[in-house]
Amino acid sequence: MILRNVAIGIILAAIVAAIIVATGVVRFDRPATTPDNPIASASAPAPAQKRGGVLRVFQYDSPASMSIHEEAFNSAQNPTMAVFNNLVLFRQDVPQNRVDTIEPDLATKWSWNA
Repeated sequence: MILRNVAIGIILAAIVAAIIVATGVVRFDRPATTPDNPIASASAPAPAQKRGGVLRVFQYDSPASMSIHEEAFNSAQNPTMAVFNNLVLFRQDVPQNRVDTIEPDLATKWSWNA
């Protein structure tokens, strides 16, 4: 049974790789970057970003409301975190949230009660 599953997985991976190569999603004809030519793959500068518009983000659920204080689930808190400010935030570059990684957002100072 395990050998059969492994064989099916290898066959599916080969089919996906063949489709990717056939459709041209991955291109192999780009020049490689070298120390002499570090930007060989960038043929033209990227166009400037346009201000304004609509940001569309995938949401896996339909929150009951946009009130971050009334909703307890991530389906409501994740989209509202981008809309509302917080008093404090954890540093985003640290993988583990700890007390020493708190940064101010709206708060200017805080202290711990002993």
